[in-house]
Amino acid sequence: MKNANIAKVGVLAANGRDKVKKCPLALASEQRATRILNALYAFQFPMIKASFQHFAEPRWERVKPLRVGCASTGLGTPDAFVLVENDGAPFIRVDVYGDEDCYAFEDVIVWREFVVIGFGVRVHMINYQTQETITFELDSYFGHFYPGDEWLIIASGYRLLLIGPTGSVVWKTENLGLDGVIIDSIKGNLIHGQGEWDPPGGWRPFQVSLDTGEKIFEPSDRA
Repeated sequence: MKNANIAKVGVLAANGRDKVKKCPLALASEQRATRILNALYAFQFPMIKASFQHFAEPRWERVKPLRVGCASTGLGTPDAFVLVENDGAPFIRVDVYGDEDCYAFEDVIVWREFVVIGFGVRVHMINYQTQETITFELDSYFGHFYPGDEWLIIASGYRLLLIGPTGSVVWKTENLGLDGVIIDSIKGNLIHGQGEWDPPGGWRPFQVSLDTGEKIFEPSDRA
């Protein structure tokens, strides 16, 4: 699905089996090529902004849409639109469809080279450079995004998921709540948050490892 015309630079082993030790000159050349690619991307996409809208203005009607979610055979009107601008000009229009009765939260952020949409029980990651789409089915409603430089944490109604720089799931926690999970802070290697187990208001604190997603128990938890 990728349609980027910028070549990727790499060194391939013969027959794809043997590892190649790069000489300093080759390594320097590859690093220079990487810097050039990053500069080209920065030039092509100087200012990406995305927003949720429940109707599309006339200037967006001429933009061919990307469709995400559960679109019916006849398509029909999307449940929402995500409008992506590049330096103030219409760039990508995303028609968002859902088949759930409950939409607790909705959000869209720009993280690294992705436009990330949380809606219903799904998260959609659209690479704005290639327009390739990755969709995650959550086991509960979408809650919140917590972005970092090298990771994106997604909170559902039950648990946390950590997404790596390539858009893949690195870990999922065990259930941390039944009707809502929030992060209060991230300190060092620990995620501190709360999960609602007995709504309304029955929130319990938790600690989770940022590296593995494993729950860290305090002495009082084991008593």
